[in-house]
Amino acid sequence: MTTLASTAEATGLDAGSVDTVIAAQAFHWFDPNPALAEIRRILRPGGHLVCVWNVRDTSRPFMREFTELMGAHAGDTAGGDGMAASNRP
Repeated sequence: MTTLASTAEATGLDAGSVDTVIAAQAFHWFDPNPALAEIRRILRPGGHLVCVWNVRDTSRPFMREFTELMGAHAGDTAGGDGMAASNRP
């Protein structure tokens, strides 16, 4: 694996140079249109974009209350439910 300091919108990688792009707990921070254009550019034909998010099991009282508490204090950031306040239904 190779790592480098860059942004999702401007990776500096060659066109068609990667098989897979993985964003774990991060895609919501990208500027979506430029990031997707860059991902399309660097992926080889048949390549994959993998986005991973954690999901809380809120069927348990502690985790449900914890999620509600985080959501109540999230403001316009990704909150307890993983969504920015401006994107919540």
